[in-house]
Amino acid sequence: MRIRTVISVLAVAAVLMVSAPAFAQEKGAANVAFGYSNLTFFDPTDSLPAGWNANVGVGVSSNAAFVGEIGGHYESGVKLHTFQGGLRIASRTNPKTVPFFQVLTGLGRFSAGGFSSNAWTLSPGGGVDVQINEQASFRGQVDWVLMRSGGANSNAMRFGAGIVINMPKK
Repeated sequence: MRIRTVISVLAVAAVLMVSAPAFAQEKGAANVAFGYSNLTFFDPTDSLPAGWNANVGVGVSSNAAFVGEIGGHYESGVKLHTFQGGLRIASRTNPKTVPFFQVLTGLGRFSAGGFSSNAWTLSPGGGVDVQINEQASFRGQVDWVLMRSGGANSNAMRFGAGIVINMPKK
């Protein structure tokens, strides 16, 4: 029941963002982002606080982009790497602050003490890009991360901050 509620709220947010007028980004324009992230599992004692992520978004319309992302999270010999792709929808009514919603899916690779496993991942989330200048923005982001491996689910929240470099279409 809880997962259905989260997905429903995220779907409504996406529809509202798509319907807003869009400005400033062209089809084919791209951006590259990188930064710090913290992965906190729903059991608050489990956290992978030392993390990073990097992604590339390529515009398919004025307010939508295909996204590819990689990330890593670490603590005391525990490693989680993610390789995901998906769609990002942004509202560009104010180019100085651009809220976005995205859904990414792909592979997660967990390893600790000689044990490793792969998991299917799903990461719906969103955030805001705050313009620093024409070429760069600051990004704050929160994602729900669902990982499914061996018939069991793991749920976590990912909190991130980073820099976005805009590469306009030439």
